[in-house]
This record gives sequence, C-alpha cells and structure tokens, in this order.
Amino acid sequence: MSYTTEIEKKEKSKVLVKVSVPFSEVEAKKEKAFQELAKNIEVDGFRKGNVPENVLKEKISDKMLLERASQEVINEIFPEIIQKNELKMIGYPKINVTKLAPNEDMEFTIELSVYPEIELGDYKKFIEGVKFEKKEATDEDLKKLEENILNLVNQQREKEGKEKLTELNDEVTKLVSPFETVAEFREQMKKDLVKQSEYESSLKFRSDIADRLIENIKFDVPEILVEAEAEKIIAQQKDDVMKHNVKWEEYLKTLGKTENDLKKEYYPDAEKRAKLEIILKEIFKKEGLKISKEEADKQVEQIKAVHKDVDEENIRLYVENILINEEVMKFLEKLVKEKN
Repeated sequence: MSYTTEIEKKEKSKVLVKVSVPFSEVEAKKEKAFQELAKNIEVDGFRKGNVPENVLKEKISDKMLLERASQEVINEIFPEIIQKNELKMIGYPKINVTKLAPNEDMEFTIELSVYPEIELGDYKKFIEGVKFEKKEATDEDLKKLEENILNLVNQQREKEGKEKLTELNDEVTKLVSPFETVAEFREQMKKDLVKQSEYESSLKFRSDIADRLIENIKFDVPEILVEAEAEKIIAQQKDDVMKHNVKWEEYLKTLGKTENDLKKEYYPDAEKRAKLEIILKEIFKKEGLKISKEEADKQVEQIKAVHKDVDEENIRLYVENILINEEVMKFLEKLVKEKN
C-alpha cells in the first residue's frame, strides 16, 4: 500500500507521525469494509449475517463505508509504519483521522510514546568517588531499642492495671521473645542491629550510585513510565495504609487531598525511579550481563503460588526486571569498590 509519513519528535519521548494515504487505497478497501459491516447488521426477518446484499446496501451508508475502509487502511499500515521507522513504542498509541472525504487523500496522525534514545557516556567515571560508609550499631542504638520494647510492655501493663517497669527483666523477656534471659535477648538484639546497620549502609551506597547516574545521564523520560511509577508508589502506600486497618478514602480525607493530588506530589520521585530503570537496563545490555534463568523460574513459581489470578507473563516480566536491576547494582558496587 502506498502512503507517505512525516515524523515529528516531541518532548518527553513522544513522537507524532503524520500519515497521508491516496484515496485510491481507501477505495480499494471498500469491499472488505462492506463485508465486515455486513456481519453486524441486523434486519427484521433475516438472520444476522444472512441479510441480502441489496438490503445491506440500504442500511450501510457511504459515510459508514468510508469510515470502515479508513480503519482497514490504518490496521494494515500501522504495524508497517512502526517497523519501518524503528519506533520502540511504549503503551498504546493515539490515532486520530484528520481528513476523510470522497476522492481526497486520507490523512491521520499517530501519537505515541517511545523508548528514549540514551547515551550512557562515561558512566563508570560518573560513579567514581562514591563511598561505602559502613554504619555501625552502637550501644545507644541498643538502648533506644530496649526503651521502645519497654514502652510497649508498659503500655500493656498500664491497661492491665499493673505497675510500670523501669527496665527489662527475665520475666518480660520470656513474654516478648523466645529467649529465657535478658542477656540472651540483648545479644540477639545486638545481632539484629548489626544486620540492620549493614542493610542501611548498603541501601545508602546504592542510593548514592543511583543519584550519580541520574544526575549525569541526560535524556527525556517517557511520561507514560513516570505515570506508571507514580501508580506503583500509590499502590504501595494504599497497601501500607490498609495494613493498619485504615480505609484509603479516610486516609486521604485526613490529608485533605485527592489521590490525584498525592500522585502529582510523587512525580519527581517517580521520574527518578523511571529514569534509573532505563539506565540500569542500558548498562545491563552494554555490559552483556546475565540473570539466572533458574532463579527467575523459582521466583515466578513462588509468586504464582500466592497470586494465582495474575498472568504468568506479567509475573515473569516483574521478576526479570528485579533480577536485572539487582545484577547491575552488584556490578556497579563492585566497580566502585575496586576503584576505591
């Protein structure tokens, strides 16, 4: 089929494609359009799909026929336009017929979001100098943890009309933990604090690496991906709120905001998250990194066992995305530590 296209790149990784098709191509689709319309025409006295052609012609107007023929044209050339112009489409396109009249070229536009063109540059240099600062678990941290536990215990004792405690003892330890003595409980708390400190140190290290990449690698982040990340943040917040037996609508009322207001507030963070996702995927490809198929299969099966109604392909995409991000971050951490 003959047609011409004009490609216009817009902000936020959007593309506008203007398409012009000779009327002869639209005319050539009229017979198919007629047959497709005929399938759904209902006339009293005839079974659907068995209406005589002369009756159908009375029911199907020239306008209906032209509009259906234009749709047939779009259906045929749309995939070809995307492929020929190497447009890495994200989400669904907006297609708008701007000109459709007898004996005149048909015109329509395709507006779509595309995967951004990204230059990583010397990304290894960008992350040089990031420091791994190990956070130590201190006696003060242990003291605060014990105070928190003691406060919870005393809140319950107060409800029961019992005297408040000034410090943990073996009796209370048995009630709030699997340990027999305060000494054993305190030893376990120390170990837990060390693990928590190590986790927070690693989290901070990764966050600093990510910030350097986001700051130095410039490209337009597709709006559709930012919106998706904002939706994820909202979904997580909803889940957290519901875990505390609070209705989402009531929570929004206490904030004096709508869900849309809240989502807009999250856009800056959502944009950073979307940008980092793209950067990590590009590094993954550039460095030829791999993820374990066995690990992916294992995690997919674990999620399927809990979420039986979720499509397996979506689960796999989710799992693979997490494993890719983890593999890249481990690669970057090692890179930075070797430089230091």
